[in-house]
Amino acid sequence: MHLFRSSFLGLIVSISVFAGGGCSGGGDSGRRAELELLQRFETEAVQRFCARTNACCTELSYPFDEAGCERLNGNKIVQFFNFQAFPGSHYDAAAGKRCLDGIGTPELGCDAKGDYESADCKKVFVGSVPLGGKCSLAEGCATTVDGAATVCDFPPSNLEYQDPRRVGVCVLAPLPETAAHGNAGDACSSTCDDSGLCFALCSPDGTCPTHLPTCYTADGVFCSEGNTCVSLGVAGDPCLGSSECGAGTYCDLDLWRCESLRHAGDACRDGLECETAYCSDTCTLPPRAYPEFCLGQIPAPPPPGTGGRAGDSL
Repeated sequence: MHLFRSSFLGLIVSISVFAGGGCSGGGDSGRRAELELLQRFETEAVQRFCARTNACCTELSYPFDEAGCERLNGNKIVQFFNFQAFPGSHYDAAAGKRCLDGIGTPELGCDAKGDYESADCKKVFVGSVPLGGKCSLAEGCATTVDGAATVCDFPPSNLEYQDPRRVGVCVLAPLPETAAHGNAGDACSSTCDDSGLCFALCSPDGTCPTHLPTCYTADGVFCSEGNTCVSLGVAGDPCLGSSECGAGTYCDLDLWRCESLRHAGDACRDGLECETAYCSDTCTLPPRAYPEFCLGQIPAPPPPGTGGRAGDSL
């Protein structure tokens, strides 16, 4: 069994070192046992991902290289889980099992919908301190009974490093800041599309207004060059990009106008033109696997709707 490198070890070791005599030998051994469980979990997550990839490749009669799959995808999967860890968090083996069960097994075949980036897989690290309790870099905050996120609110510090002896209080995580939503006809400074990407409008001298409302495509508007929220286009309307076109349309950059999405079998040059979000000379469903990926030679194709010719990942 191949073990991939986890940065979680660095986190727990640094806590022990800076804490000095604050951690007993039993606590340190417990942390190391937790790390071993985490490493086994991450390794199995990689193996399950590659087992499902193998199922897809076999169904399509493509040769499969397990070692190549693990080399290509292993560190990416492990880093995904490392990113979920937060100061004072602990690996939850029960949550890890729910995550693994959702990734899928070879018996489920290529149609399995398992994903190591699922909601369950984002909950394998947990805190133990309740809302209002005292937290530290060694003991993080737990979600509330109703599932609300919490964070450890530390007092200001001028220390050059994060001292694990500092104590904070668990508070509700602040909601993400969002710009005021502009309506059609309102002055605006930027557009935010459905994917969460935002684009500020800048004048020729390079200045970008930031005090004006934002046009959200989810609200059916975008920010025009005249710094005004305008309704998303329908087929036939002028456009400078597909973020300016409404549902069921895309921006044809040869004609600079919104056009209806093309159907399966229609000729195409880009996935953005297709209802299927995938183009291979004609609009078609994205492949479940392809030869190079089955051999571990190139990354999985981008998800539908990213505009490339490649399609859905496994």
